[in-house]
Amino acid sequence: NMALAESSQRLIDVTSRHKRQIEHMSRETLRWQNEIHLKLSKLAMMCKDLNDESAKRKEQVHTARGVLGTVREDNFTMASELDILRARIELYEKQEEQNIEIRKLLRDRDNETLSVADRAIKE
Repeated sequence: NMALAESSQRLIDVTSRHKRQIEHMSRETLRWQNEIHLKLSKLAMMCKDLNDESAKRKEQVHTARGVLGTVREDNFTMASELDILRARIELYEKQEEQNIEIRKLLRDRDNETLSVADRAIKE
């Protein structure tokens, strides 16, 4: 009887200890799951923030490329206008040189005509 009572008590103790261990393991598992869930939530939020930031950066790049394209077009236009203006200046300078030469020729001709007229008057 006594042996049966001791065995019965040991069984109760082992069962009780096993039950506490299971409860402890269940609490630890639940705590671990909650921690992992919290970490995953934070990670998901970080990924969302990174995706949002990436979308903003992509839009900024798109805008910057548009501005760059406009600046390049403007630069090309101004370079073309500059070439045209340089050609005009060169043409104006050549015309000015021709005008100076024509004035000189006209003065020389006028002086010669006056000299001829003076000589004719004197004769």
